[in-house]
Amino acid sequence: MFINLHTHDSKGSVRDAIAIPEEITARVKELNQTAYAITNHGSTSSLLTHYKLAKKADLKFVFGLEAYICTHIGIKDRDYKHICLFAKDMTGYLNILKMATISYDKGFYYKPRIDWNILREHQEGLIISSACLGGILVFRNEDGSFNEMAIFHELEKCKNDFGDNFYIEFHTNQMKEQIEFNKLLYRMCNDLNITNVIATCDAHYVLKEQAWVHRYWNGIDENDEKAYYQTDDFYLHSEDEVKKALSYLPKDFVQLCIDNTVKLTDRCNVELKFGEDNFPIYKCDNQVEKVKEICRIGWKDKIIPFIPKDNRQVYLDRFLEEMNVLEKANYLNMMLITWDYMKWGQDNGIRFGVGRGSVGGSLVAYLMDITKVDPVKNNLYFSRFCNLHRVTTADRIMSLWLGNFHSKVC
Repeated sequence: MFINLHTHDSKGSVRDAIAIPEEITARVKELNQTAYAITNHGSTSSLLTHYKLAKKADLKFVFGLEAYICTHIGIKDRDYKHICLFAKDMTGYLNILKMATISYDKGFYYKPRIDWNILREHQEGLIISSACLGGILVFRNEDGSFNEMAIFHELEKCKNDFGDNFYIEFHTNQMKEQIEFNKLLYRMCNDLNITNVIATCDAHYVLKEQAWVHRYWNGIDENDEKAYYQTDDFYLHSEDEVKKALSYLPKDFVQLCIDNTVKLTDRCNVELKFGEDNFPIYKCDNQVEKVKEICRIGWKDKIIPFIPKDNRQVYLDRFLEEMNVLEKANYLNMMLITWDYMKWGQDNGIRFGVGRGSVGGSLVAYLMDITKVDPVKNNLYFSRFCNLHRVTTADRIMSLWLGNFHSKVC
């Protein structure tokens, strides 16, 4: 059984791949394959889409990423290479997401980049593979030929750094230099006794017949012999097609490359749960005391100057009642997160509206400056926002910025 592990789609590899997610899933089923992976260039944007599609089609999905890796993200040059990452477990999945974020936030220079230190720091839960002709194992001499010594040393380094979590990809495309490179890698695998090898197709479209569309999409001249996608075989392969494509290598080795696609897939088991709260945890010694501390400031600013002493007991009773319910309903973490980003926005000159939705009925939210409306004065009901019989988290508090967040330019 062969499994396509190096696949791109139009949603994640923008202006590169033309494969539509739904068509990928359908084709995998048509080929009687049990799983597939998505490894978009620097992007995780379509992983959740594929996970849901795969579940619906009774397929296993492998969360992947083809990252751009460089020597150091602080150096602004275009000397980057490709490397594929696969999540073995939830830790690996989260590490892929973290590195994708870092690549855009701190490493972006023409491409979203990570470096080797970032990869080593986040390698837990990951399987790593060598990617394509733009990958980490490709080194060339000045005349364009492959630098065998440099490739050999890089191969040894990856094997030492990542052990059994490192795989070498043998691509099925029939470009002359790909065939030459595959033969070179095969010799080195024998020399180093490396058996962690996989066959991959680097699929950018679903069917072979779509190759011409892909070339036009990428602006590739059919007469340009140097174009990377010049051949028409960057599509989802069947097992027989893989065997035929790699027939210049020994049969037993090709079979090993095919069998290992299943073994790698078996090592990747990420299951996502939906319908649960997955907020980050606001870090502090005690969330209850932190909310009270913030509300004391709000009490001094909003209650003492404007509410007569005779009426303050109503506010105190309402506050204590809300705190009791909010703590039992596990809302305090969510409110602290909201307070944190709103405070940052206000401290940085960003304007907010008065609030929206049922959160306007919370005195605690008012004292935390999440909303600008006094719910006691305006007879608003707290129970619409939070009560112990509610089965889902309030949807409005975490989306305040959608309706009430205005930049200085507004």
